[in-house]
Amino acid sequence: MSGLGIQIVRWVLTPLAAIDGLVVGNILGAGSGALIRALASDPAVDAFLPLDARTACIAAAAAFTSVIFGSLMAPSARPATAAGIFVVGSLAAWYLLGAWRFPESHSRSLEPSLLPFTGIVLGALLGVGFVFWRSQRLQLLELEPEPEPA
Repeated sequence: MSGLGIQIVRWVLTPLAAIDGLVVGNILGAGSGALIRALASDPAVDAFLPLDARTACIAAAAAFTSVIFGSLMAPSARPATAAGIFVVGSLAAWYLLGAWRFPESHSRSLEPSLLPFTGIVLGALLGVGFVFWRSQRLQLLELEPEPEPA
């Protein structure tokens, strides 16, 4: 396959990689939450980290991995790709999640909370920042001259 064909395939797979990152982030976030709940009692976990904050942590992990996976699949313009994933993901999160509500079985039944949405935005911003930092670092490494052998 030619270089152009590989680039086209990678651009087509970029959204799928971002979705895969979302799944992986949810699994990692929920898995770590399950581990914490197995080690500590429910009242202790709830006192330390309320339900909406735990949901925000899982959402932040998912948003971070989504931005990272999607931008790594892009054949070029990775910082711009990361910013695009951030914008599309934030808009989708606002449309699909909006004001998250506590479940009916919770003591704060159906009370709205913007903390999960905030976690999504902060996690994605952290991912975008990492991609921009990595891109700048790689550019600096390319500019450094090779050390001459002694």
